[in-house]
Amino acid sequence: MAAEEHECEECVEGAPGWIVTFADLMSLLLTFFILLLSFSEMEVTKFKKIAGSLKDAFGVQRVILEDTYPKGTSSFYQHYSPGQPSTLTMDNSQPTNIKDPKIEKMRKERQAREKKQFKENVAKIKSTLKNEIKKGDIEVETKGKDIIIRVPEKASFSSGSANLNKSFTKTLHKIAQTVKGISGSITISGHTDDRPISTNQYRSNWDLSSARAVSLAHSVMKMGKIKRDRLVVTGHADTRPVAPNRTPAGRAKNRRVEIVIGTDSSQ
Repeated sequence: MAAEEHECEECVEGAPGWIVTFADLMSLLLTFFILLLSFSEMEVTKFKKIAGSLKDAFGVQRVILEDTYPKGTSSFYQHYSPGQPSTLTMDNSQPTNIKDPKIEKMRKERQAREKKQFKENVAKIKSTLKNEIKKGDIEVETKGKDIIIRVPEKASFSSGSANLNKSFTKTLHKIAQTVKGISGSITISGHTDDRPISTNQYRSNWDLSSARAVSLAHSVMKMGKIKRDRLVVTGHADTRPVAPNRTPAGRAKNRRVEIVIGTDSSQ
């Protein structure tokens, strides 16, 4: 009797379904270890932090870590270090940090001329007003690139008044003519002592100091035929004393009007 024939089960084409998941997992693990291997050295602290990020991804992280990332140290940087780049000109011909000898020479010559001119201006003012300076009616000093002509109250104004004394007219004319010949801005500021004032004309020392500065500015502008755009007028009351207000002499020094000539080269 012939052997009984049995039918074979139908073969399923392709790999089983689980192999796909397994292959994806192996690829991810291989990529991860290749990434670790590419780091020649690993900072332990930051490695722990990235490991913590993996924990967080799997839902077991309990601590919020700093927003930093681990860095590997390449062998390239052990033998070479980055240099400081040079800023080139538009034509890339030479770095801008190289100083041109001619330009440096011109700059030094200009500074020397400005310094010489400044000294000449100060000398001119002191020479023109030497008698007034000697009598104490005027004070001249310098601060940085500014020339300060200080006019005390005793020579220019009566107490509590913003009207210029007629006896001060000649001195003021000298000041106006001298200031006219010096380039730069002109700031005229009024100052008082700390004793309060309240009259029908002036409500406070702010009013008085401002009014005195304006009076002096009008006279200087008229006598010296100085353009208005060169002038700045301010009133500071008792906020900028030059001496303590504890004594009559100190208060007298603080009651003043200052003419500041800004001889900055940018003017």
